Amino acid sequence: MNKNIKNIIGVMIVVILSALASTMVIDYFQPSELGYAPTNSFSSATNSTVTLTAATSSTVLAANTGRLFAYIANEGGGIVNLSLGETAVASQGIELQSGESYQFTTENMFTGAIYGYAVATTSLSVVSK
Repeated sequence: MNKNIKNIIGVMIVVILSALASTMVIDYFQPSELGYAPTNSFSSATNSTVTLTAATSSTVLAANTGRLFAYIANEGGGIVNLSLGETAVASQGIELQSGESYQFTTENMFTGAIYGYAVATTSLSVVSK
């Protein structure tokens, strides 16, 4: 192949790659316990209090395929059990002692419904996006 043709093809490839690179969406990554994970950035969130009725499974967060973040804190005096995608019951699922919390981030996001159960009526502080 002629040297001039090789040079022209080389320049064309560089131009095409440059154009592609300028239109690509680049995810930003941050260090995490599992290596590097994509970060979520948002400027607002929903802050609420959810009351769990004694000995009854209650919806803490409805299913949301667009969920970016969720934080659930047990503000009450007893144990709360969280269940992912199914009815919550005592002594199963994610257990939160009084004052403890759980977060769903890019590393462990669950977009289905989250339910809570407590033996006595109690309150949860919930932040979600």
